Amino acid sequence: MAFSTLDLLICSTCGVQYDVDAGLDSCKICDDPRQYVPPTGQSWTTLKTLHSAKEKYHNVFTTYPENPNLIAIHTAPKLGIGQRAFLCLGGATTGNILWDCITYLDEETIRHVNSFGGISAIVISHPHYFSTSIQWAETFDCDLYISAEDEEWLGNRGDGTRMKLWNGQRLGFPCDEFDGNPDGSDIIAIKTGGHFPGSSVLWWKSAKKLFIADTIMLIPSGLYTVNRPPGTASFSFMWSYPNLDTQGNSKERILESAMIIIKASGYLQHPLLNEV
Repeated sequence: MAFSTLDLLICSTCGVQYDVDAGLDSCKICDDPRQYVPPTGQSWTTLKTLHSAKEKYHNVFTTYPENPNLIAIHTAPKLGIGQRAFLCLGGATTGNILWDCITYLDEETIRHVNSFGGISAIVISHPHYFSTSIQWAETFDCDLYISAEDEEWLGNRGDGTRMKLWNGQRLGFPCDEFDGNPDGSDIIAIKTGGHFPGSSVLWWKSAKKLFIADTIMLIPSGLYTVNRPPGTASFSFMWSYPNLDTQGNSKERILESAMIIIKASGYLQHPLLNEV
């Protein structure tokens, strides 16, 4: 690969890359109460190490049968916390938007993504998806959008030219200068907070898809809707997933934001609208 940053440290547990190649004792993402350091202790890897690993990592591209313009990307075998990214092929006007990001990046992945027309912008839902996102942005010559509220968790900003810290509650694509009016955009990032201060969801209007990342958690009791008793929960809101810590009073704000999007999408019978 043409990277000059293959030796930058990557946390083996969460998959987030830092801007140094040595000298780190801990990962600030994993030291945070929302994540964890495993019993084996803090350990590091690099893209160079992953490229030559015996496990032979590779990225799997899965096109959704009901929408050929939506491609999920994950790494096998599992790397980090098993993150999954979504490549939304938005057409000539919107461009290709990568929602969230994964750590592993190699020449085959670059060729595969370029076969879809590359990436116009990368949008990250929250710090657990920071991964090697700046590496992806530099490789595909696109901007990387991260909530300004989550800036303190950044481990690698690159040279600063690709990183865009966005304020406000909504950001439409093509980019509408952050606080502009995104109503005419087909793909919109919506900041709800909760899991992290800048946690977001992505609304793809024409595809009728809401990408919730870890901002909203779909629970088993929400999967079956026939003759369900009133008040049966469909969703939950977690501050920490691995440590099973709920968001407490953040639920009201997140639920209100989710209801706005669901109503705007025309799903007036959606079970989430009955949540309290």
